[in-house]
Amino acid sequence: MQLTSIRYGQVKLDTLFMNLEVQEGFWTLKDGSRLVVQKESQFYVNGVMSKEGTLDVNLSTNRNVLDTLSYRLNIPTIKGIGSLDLKITGPSDNPDVAGSVLLDSLVVQDVSSYGVEGNFELRGIMKQRKGFFNLELAGGLFADFMVTDGVIDLKFNYDMVQIDSVSFYNEDNYITIKGRLQLLEKLLEIKLWNLAFQYQNYRIFSEDTLQAYLENDSLLIENFELFATGDGEIEVRGLFDFNGESGLGIYFHNIQLFPFNQFFQWE
Repeated sequence: MQLTSIRYGQVKLDTLFMNLEVQEGFWTLKDGSRLVVQKESQFYVNGVMSKEGTLDVNLSTNRNVLDTLSYRLNIPTIKGIGSLDLKITGPSDNPDVAGSVLLDSLVVQDVSSYGVEGNFELRGIMKQRKGFFNLELAGGLFADFMVTDGVIDLKFNYDMVQIDSVSFYNEDNYITIKGRLQLLEKLLEIKLWNLAFQYQNYRIFSEDTLQAYLENDSLLIENFELFATGDGEIEVRGLFDFNGESGLGIYFHNIQLFPFNQFFQWE
């Protein structure tokens, strides 16, 4: 079966080709089945769904040109080249997902990254949602900040995300953080610890846990302190409203500004 010149809203796709076989209640997508967004952006799929609704499906794309993909899907401009291998197994109403991603390059506005490799697994995506996501970054540029190495390690357990490590390095300078995000009914609880910012011999770090709550368009931060080399302190507390008036207080004591020159233009 082949469909061409597919249009759905602002989404534009070239071809959907399905080499499908149905036999004794089993649906089989044979090799050669693919979705062609455009020549430089193609996704290949094969696998089986049993009559009981059990899946064993593989999805892959190799050196996909993300410029083409983002344009055809009518999403914010993304540039780069990426590959993906994805495996979906288990019951169709609560499958397991596992795979790997490789990005030769990724550019989104003023953020560029290179040599991104990641692995992920999520068991029971509709119910248990247990798994992990690991990512390593070989290099990048975040606005004017050069990154020479980066690591993201996350674990998932139903409504909780454990941040084992989010770290970005520039030679001996680094930013690192650990924490936990948990959905509590109508709000998101945010707990962050082991915050550290190192620039040359100057260091800003946390000794306690930052606790905050995100609800709709507002972020409530409980009283939180950061400490710095040379008896420096930063205190943060209050409410930040993304769409209205805020009552957020940030207090500095004996903080050196030179480490932040790479991020800000001071008047």
